[in-house]
Amino acid sequence: VHTAVQQTGFKRVKRGYRPLSVDNLVPPYDQKLIIAQARQDPTDPYFRFQWYLKNTGQNGGKPRLDLNVAAAWAQGVTGKNVTTAIMDD
Repeated sequence: VHTAVQQTGFKRVKRGYRPLSVDNLVPPYDQKLIIAQARQDPTDPYFRFQWYLKNTGQNGGKPRLDLNVAAAWAQGVTGKNVTTAIMDD
């Protein structure tokens, strides 16, 4: 390490939020239909290596410790036309 500089801290302020309107809510789905459709895995040849999407305990991991996205995919949620921004302080 050639140099080290102490950074000055600042007080963080909690920002407000906009409450959801009823128009933006997703209609309820039949849970049995979602579970039935969620059993089909994607056709991506690398899907089995992406344990965080569906963890079956491969590589000694804990089963079902994943992102739990199968039910969302069964509802048709794909992320198409979605923009994501990651901001880190």
